[in-house]
Amino acid sequence: MSMKIKKYRASTMREALTLVKDDLGPDAVILKVEEPKNMLGKSEGVEVTAALDEALLTPAATPFAEDELSPVESYTNKGLKNSNSSAQSDFPLKESSSKKESQDFTRAVEEIKSLRHDFLTLRSELKSSVRTATEGIPAEFHNLASGLQETGVSWELTQDILAEIMVRCPVEERTAQKIQELSVEVIASRIPVAPSIPLNSRRAMVTMFVGPTGVGKSTTIAKLVAKEILKGNKSIGIITTDCYRIGALEQMELFARTVEVALETVFGPEDMDKALDNLKDCSIIFVDTAGRSRNNAEHLAELKSITQSVQPDLTYLTLSLNTRDRDMLETVEMFKPLGIDRVLFTKQDETYEQGALFWLPYSTKLPLSHICTGQNIPDDIEDASPTMVAKWVLREVKI
Repeated sequence: MSMKIKKYRASTMREALTLVKDDLGPDAVILKVEEPKNMLGKSEGVEVTAALDEALLTPAATPFAEDELSPVESYTNKGLKNSNSSAQSDFPLKESSSKKESQDFTRAVEEIKSLRHDFLTLRSELKSSVRTATEGIPAEFHNLASGLQETGVSWELTQDILAEIMVRCPVEERTAQKIQELSVEVIASRIPVAPSIPLNSRRAMVTMFVGPTGVGKSTTIAKLVAKEILKGNKSIGIITTDCYRIGALEQMELFARTVEVALETVFGPEDMDKALDNLKDCSIIFVDTAGRSRNNAEHLAELKSITQSVQPDLTYLTLSLNTRDRDMLETVEMFKPLGIDRVLFTKQDETYEQGALFWLPYSTKLPLSHICTGQNIPDDIEDASPTMVAKWVLREVKI
């Protein structure tokens, strides 16, 4: 028998637990509880992820909703004493299953210990490599060199930055404050930015937002729309092609009604001409697209077809800053055939490593337009500024 994992949405936790119990029965285990929010930041009840492993739990298990706790929580709250009897009452496993679980647990602990040892070894090697790399560099620049690498900047680019700072900073002036100031200036000078959306007096400026699943394209569009409205530009239109993700269309419809902007829904490239024509009197049209996996050729082909039907003036690649460096570069390469004009980052508040704000626009020559710093609309989005970005990159670097 297999593990069943399902999600349940309800207005209250009690209602959600009732749904779980009615569907999966009293042996269900709560894996996760979330409070989803709409695009305006308002709560939409609770979402509970629950699981049922029929191979482990027997029909005689403890009732699910006792004290509104999952079996795991109920077991934990009883404490560790009398663990054998607690295990028998809360998890009535067959003897053979219990023995197997004990063996699996022991094996898992050993694997975790091994992984921790590997991690500590790798961290030591990385620190050693940084020390080796900084050999031959004046001592006053060691912290800057190692700090830039730790934030994700390559050694080659770090050397380039150090070289310019050394040229501009005579030995007798190399104080920590002076090195800090020059570091900001040198990094800022290498960051291409393009935060504004140019307007066309004769027709609508069409902007399209693409990127991987889950990076926050729809929320970013909502922030940009709200910013335009606050600037006095109420001639805004939105086209969404993200029609199949649960709740996505409803959230965009609610947002459009709230801020009083026109919204067109497109289910395929064949509907795009009509949608664009309906919004032709707008000054800016924001086109939202469904997230696409860079590893799914079919999905990317669909997106290319949509792009051809839109023929956008500007295409924004939306990336999450908490993505691995290699994955970011591969994503840029996969989306490049769409004709990417600018890049913007989301989830800046979810990671300490800010280096990609610098090295990715620099290395790809894609201007950085905006940086999203949270979920609040419209506050948590910043127009890209070279100096601001440079300071963020250096925020964790102790010079």
